[in-house]
Amino acid sequence: MKKVFTFLVAVLLTATLWAQSPEKMSYQAVIRNTNDALVTNTQIGIEINIRQGSQAGTVVYTETQTPTTNENGLVSIEIGGGVEFSTIDWANGSYYIETKIAVLPPLTTYTIVGASQLLSVPYALHAKTSAQAGLDGQSAYQIAVTNGFVGTEAEWLTSLEGTNGTNGTNGNDGAAGQSAYQIAVTNGFVGTEAEWLTSLEGTNGTNGNDGTNGTNGTNGNDGAAGQSAYQLALTNGFVGTEAEWLTSLEGTNGNDGAAGQSAYQIAVTNGFV
Repeated sequence: MKKVFTFLVAVLLTATLWAQSPEKMSYQAVIRNTNDALVTNTQIGIEINIRQGSQAGTVVYTETQTPTTNENGLVSIEIGGGVEFSTIDWANGSYYIETKIAVLPPLTTYTIVGASQLLSVPYALHAKTSAQAGLDGQSAYQIAVTNGFVGTEAEWLTSLEGTNGTNGTNGNDGAAGQSAYQIAVTNGFVGTEAEWLTSLEGTNGTNGNDGTNGTNGTNGNDGAAGQSAYQLALTNGFVGTEAEWLTSLEGTNGNDGAAGQSAYQIAVTNGFV
């Protein structure tokens, strides 16, 4: 096992570096052994040194980490966790990043893998701290006043409006469209326009259900009082008082009936001897 790790110490390193916010840099490296095989799923030790001026220049920042490579041999870390990182004056000369790798426990026996110059990427950190806001520019109205315009801002805005242009000439009328009947004939209808109109009528629908009965109306006024029989008789020509009219209604007495049998005669009639 120790021999295997000896091979792992000699690694090939490729790195990608860019500015992050806040003041950190992301660092990625693909770890390979001397046989160009990926070192996968393995915890390693990394020491990062930032040197000023040259690859052998003064170390202005140091940081160590113990990340683990993934299944593709890729290790990803962020550089800049130390307090000193924010104090680096990136505008003061050139800077180089030096990487050291350790694969044997306790992951502190480092082998120098490589050093390369930091070019434009980390200087975004310098630009973030050194840039200063410029003075506010003049508005268009202020520039106009400077150039001799006299008046309020509203008057200046009005002065920018041009005169209305002349109206353009009317276009030609479009061709007359076909009537609906003409379109129907074009699409194959055969017959007169009246027949076409009739063809548009659908069949009568079925009668709907009777509606519910309406509410009863209010009672009418009482009729005029009718005439009595006596008044009708007068109207029809009777002359006399009402008593005389009533007497006139009585008929004559009928003839007297025959004398009845006595009780004895009835008994004899019924068989008494």
